[in-house]
Amino acid sequence: MRKFIRFALFAAALGVWATTTLAAPRVETDPKKEYPCTPDSGAWMICVHEFRGQDSGELARQLALVIRQRDNLPAYVFNFTEIQREKMKAEWSHLGKLNPDGTKRDLHVNIPEERVVLIGGFADMDAATTALKTVKKLALPQLRLPGKYALDRITVMDVKGDGKVEITEAEMNPFPTSFAAPNPSIPHQQVARKADPFLKTLNENEDFSLLANPKPWTLAVKEYVGDSRVVSRTDSTPFLESLFKKKSGDSLNATALQAHELARVLRSLKFDAYVLHTRRSSLVAVGGFGAENDQDMQKAAEKLLQLKLQTMDGRAQGLDLFAVPMEIPRP
Repeated sequence: MRKFIRFALFAAALGVWATTTLAAPRVETDPKKEYPCTPDSGAWMICVHEFRGQDSGELARQLALVIRQRDNLPAYVFNFTEIQREKMKAEWSHLGKLNPDGTKRDLHVNIPEERVVLIGGFADMDAATTALKTVKKLALPQLRLPGKYALDRITVMDVKGDGKVEITEAEMNPFPTSFAAPNPSIPHQQVARKADPFLKTLNENEDFSLLANPKPWTLAVKEYVGDSRVVSRTDSTPFLESLFKKKSGDSLNATALQAHELARVLRSLKFDAYVLHTRRSSLVAVGGFGAENDQDMQKAAEKLLQLKLQTMDGRAQGLDLFAVPMEIPRP
């Protein structure tokens, strides 16, 4: 009995984050309720996954419910699209733009749908980082999206001893790539932020790297997100570290190539275009500005939104640009 008491006190002193113990109270899970990310969700959180596209809302809702019910963790959904839309409307209203007849000019911006699923309840970065070790070990969530892939796909090429290649495909578990981050619903001025240091590696061979832009702000105009990743079991170089090397034309994935090509086209049209490769996507940006409300930024946004691009076969689908102010990361 005395040994048990000592063990219990030792575990409590370590501050063990109990996620599966019987004593842990159940986290509310109601399929009829929404669990939006708010400032009350904690100063620091664990970012689990980003969903983009027309199904992002439904998939984010499903994942949050799985985390709450199966893993008994307080999961929330952050509606990035709505925040950006309201922000741009507010900025546009301050400009007082009018039509030739004197009526107020409406703002029409194509902002991709995006939802982020997070686990909250952490007072500081250390608490979130400690809990992250447990989150990374969580099992693959089962999401349902009839006729479509719910999660990113990973294709694994396994080279056998006889030289034959075995290819398998499976859904990518989002939990191992989770990371600690400030609560996105809290204004960034209130939370000290640090960019992902791995951005330097991902962008070191990009000719149009956004990291080389000396200004603090830019305009994000297009984001390319990959649906799958190819990993070779025999490759001695870690996949992410070799993803953007130019030693082989096949080493760049499709999203990186698309972003690079769009930046090249925009530069040919006299736009100061850049590319930022991240762990999950490749983003194209235009310009460098001294502040978020820079007048030159507003002029550049208007010019970009009037631009019409089309593919070589004449299709314009997929080339619609948006114009969202973005603070340039400094890893």
